[in-house]
Amino acid sequence: MIIYNALLILLLFISFFELIQSNLTKYIVIVYLIVVFFIFFGFRWYVGNDYEGYLGLYNSIHNGVQLRNEPLFQFFFSCFSGESGSIYAIASLTTLSFSIYIVACSKYASLMWVVYFYFVCTLVLFFNDQIRQATALAIFIFSYRYLENRNILKYSLCMIVAFMFHYYSIFLFVSYFFINIKVKTSFYIYSIFFLSRLYLFGVFKTVQDSILSMLPVFVYSIYEGKDYLFEVNHSSGLTIIVWAVPFVFLCVQERNSRDLDHLILLCFIGLSSKIVFFDFHLLSRLSNYYLYLCPLLYATVVSRRSTGYRYKLFYILWFFIYFQYLIYIEGGYH
Repeated sequence: MIIYNALLILLLFISFFELIQSNLTKYIVIVYLIVVFFIFFGFRWYVGNDYEGYLGLYNSIHNGVQLRNEPLFQFFFSCFSGESGSIYAIASLTTLSFSIYIVACSKYASLMWVVYFYFVCTLVLFFNDQIRQATALAIFIFSYRYLENRNILKYSLCMIVAFMFHYYSIFLFVSYFFINIKVKTSFYIYSIFFLSRLYLFGVFKTVQDSILSMLPVFVYSIYEGKDYLFEVNHSSGLTIIVWAVPFVFLCVQERNSRDLDHLILLCFIGLSSKIVFFDFHLLSRLSNYYLYLCPLLYATVVSRRSTGYRYKLFYILWFFIYFQYLIYIEGGYH
């Protein structure tokens, strides 16, 4: 818990210098952030959900075992060698993801708030846990500028690169077709409220149990057991509430503004699909691509001068409290 808060304070202090209106200062701050994160990720040792899994993949790649993993991921890991090579490989790939993310987000929001919401919206934990998907996510966020400009060629090239780091990102190609969709914010508010109520009442859990009872045994053997397909232990719904409340709050705030329509729409797709598929492990991981656009959304809103202080304070404190709670109960695990 202490290390995350200490790192957050350090990075906020470094990011503060970006407020000096100079492109050179901004680039220097970004470099410092990347260096600090490389050191942070480099000192990880058996930390994160998939750390042991990536250690096994590293050893398999260097032992000549034929794998079905993504080609760019395998190539990246093959560039390192030796017993300690796995540490540098994992740290380097995670730092690369962070670098792409921070550069992409700096186009839309102040670095200080990009870093802040990167932490308090638990994206730092996600980058620690899901290394391949984090890289694909960072590339997706980088390519968001091409979505805005309707540049399908550059967006498609980015998605091809993301696909070669994480196969699930192939579904992100459909994002291009969401550009022209116009939805009233009232639809977002009522939909999130309705879906959240269904989740808290256990409706989706009942559906999950029904599907589980119908699946033949051989399906579990293919997907390495039930836990890979479903979260067997149903969530209390705290995570759903934490993400849903500020999003609804933001929709109310932005009801008369249209400049963030597309970003809000993608965040809505991520949040609504996360609620519906929260206990469906594979589909829940897909929803993370859109859900983790939310830190960029909140950083953008807080960075704007037109945003009232009450709104800014709410977003800042809401996620900060949740982050403290999460690293308190799971800090040693991450």
